[in-house]
Amino acid sequence: IREHLGSDRVFDVIGDILVGKSLKDLILDAIANRRTMEDILKDFERIPDEEAIKKVKEARLEGLATRHIDLQKILGEQRAAKENKLVPEYIEEFFKRSAKLLDIKMEKRMDSSSKNTRCYFWRISSIPFDIRNQPNEFKNKYGEVQKEYAKVSFDKDIAFNGQAEFVAMGHPLLEAVVKEILNRYSTEAQEGALFIDPDGLRDGIIWFLEAEILDGNNNVAGKRLFAVFQDKDNSLNFIHPSVLWDLKPASDLVSCSSLPLDADAVRSFVISQGLEKYKEELLNIRTRNAAIKQKYGIRSLESMILDSEAKLSDYETRKMKGETIPDVVIQNEIRKKEDLERKKQNLLKEIEADVHLYPTSPKIISAIRVIPQKPPDKAASEEDELITSEEIEQIGMKVAIEYEKKCGRVPEDVHNANLGYDIRSKDQEDNFRYIEVKARATTGFIELTPNEWFMARRLENEYWLYIVQNAASSPELFIIQNPAAKLSPEERVEIVRYIIKEWKEKAEVAQ
Repeated sequence: IREHLGSDRVFDVIGDILVGKSLKDLILDAIANRRTMEDILKDFERIPDEEAIKKVKEARLEGLATRHIDLQKILGEQRAAKENKLVPEYIEEFFKRSAKLLDIKMEKRMDSSSKNTRCYFWRISSIPFDIRNQPNEFKNKYGEVQKEYAKVSFDKDIAFNGQAEFVAMGHPLLEAVVKEILNRYSTEAQEGALFIDPDGLRDGIIWFLEAEILDGNNNVAGKRLFAVFQDKDNSLNFIHPSVLWDLKPASDLVSCSSLPLDADAVRSFVISQGLEKYKEELLNIRTRNAAIKQKYGIRSLESMILDSEAKLSDYETRKMKGETIPDVVIQNEIRKKEDLERKKQNLLKEIEADVHLYPTSPKIISAIRVIPQKPPDKAASEEDELITSEEIEQIGMKVAIEYEKKCGRVPEDVHNANLGYDIRSKDQEDNFRYIEVKARATTGFIELTPNEWFMARRLENEYWLYIVQNAASSPELFIIQNPAAKLSPEERVEIVRYIIKEWKEKAEVAQ
């Protein structure tokens, strides 16, 4: 701000009204949760000076001066980030599998000081030279990759509370591992792979594509990974990329019907059905930011240019009256005015470039053939023979949605999105429930996919397991809040599922 506006006295109107307070103080209070937004706003409401209130409004800080601040957009963006972020469990699993391939030595160590069974750390004792030997460009961007790390966690809270190294995207170790995996295996990824769907639902091809949106300066405005499912009838639909976690890599060649591969059709589908929507999302954000730059940046620069012109005019007037004004003072002000005008023009060009977006042709990263396979544990009962598993699932969803509506919440069916839960439900106070629905024709154990279990661990008290038993005859609904904390599933590696047998001991009957 000082560089662009020539001063760091920005929004000083807050200090004029609240003695001893600054914008920085208010921000820190809010971030550290020392005070609520309501408390901060009350400070302004107690101000009797109408002229002070007027100053705040003139400074475009009406949001802080009144109760009309719109937090809904901010809260909505935070909620979307929480739902869609790459959860630590995904990163940890990726790193563990990569470590085996790259000969990275790591061992798990439980935290004896914590009662939380999920609280553990990793000791990474040996990292090969090839991974540590990175060019200066990498080191300048991410930092050095060390020979070993004594205490590592992929969970931010656990890392910070346990004074451990927090490994996430952007950490030099993880970035070096990603880079090495791509170097070694990108060619194999392009050749494709064979996967089995343990649920027996998918039979087709999943295409993975990377697509970019560029702006007027040819900079990347956004990059997104798209996954497209091509079924046996060659119809195309978007699917969440994390579906890969729920599929089982085929260890042996499995016979399956061949499907046509039309990469151009898939690219066209992503461009028309995905990229245009993504471009609109980015454009909305950039248009909003451009308006802020226009409103405050351009206006501030124009105000400073006028001040500079006024100074130059004053110098000329005083010189005409015989006052001696050093030439260096006048020249300095002229240079300052010219610099401000340059900055204004550059900012105008930047604003224009920001809102000129165009997509590039999507790059196909890989395509995998998915073959359905019925789980070996699910032997058909008499009830199962009379009603299909799809119909059982529909009954379960219907029971869960009706229960949510009865409780005054607004449920949204998102089961086709493969997000790790089937229903997103919200009450009038914007409290959320992320609900995974499991339905059985009679009763018995239930299965959770890796995505479902990861999300249960990540969302904790906001994650609910709704189990409908006797769906084929007289459905009964049982509910479990925070199943990751209450259940101890049996991990079945051979079918990539978590089996829960004793769920009734922790469940409550829905009233």
